[in-house]
Amino acid sequence: MTDSGGTDKHVSTYPFQLQDDLVARLPPPERDGYHHVDVKVNGEWDGILVVDSSGICTGVYVGRRTEEWPLPFEAAEIQDLRPACLRNRLLAQIPFDLWDGALLTVFIVSPIFLVLAHNLLPALALPAVIGSALAIYLMYQAPGFPFIRLPAAMLALTEIIIGARQLLAWIIVLLTQGA
Repeated sequence: MTDSGGTDKHVSTYPFQLQDDLVARLPPPERDGYHHVDVKVNGEWDGILVVDSSGICTGVYVGRRTEEWPLPFEAAEIQDLRPACLRNRLLAQIPFDLWDGALLTVFIVSPIFLVLAHNLLPALALPAVIGSALAIYLMYQAPGFPFIRLPAAMLALTEIIIGARQLLAWIIVLLTQGA
């Protein structure tokens, strides 16, 4: 595999054995019997690698499962390891990709914010407007799904208009009260 500069990129293939000094420092195993670790490569921490009790890396933990994902480094380049940090654990628990997140935003999150903005605080329309705009952008970045993309984008556009209208009405009320 080569990068944009034409040089060879090192990629680890699974399974691979960790160095003995790293195996000795493995944290206690998780409930599934595997060690979930962040690794330090070229001075930067990255994670989560899934390692069995004998020090063999079987994949990365992402989307609530272990997958064989190409790593942009060789096993020998791993400098250190630590128990997987909270941030990486939370990210690995997300069971959906950006497409799913965009649809979740359009069909559930934004309507909830719009109802709350209408009934409680109009400023809550702002997350709905921003979320719907980002959802449209993300939907059109993902390939496939041609039949649901346009209706979802139209709903998101409607949410943007409703949210902007709520925000504008609130701003007008604030400005007229101050005068």
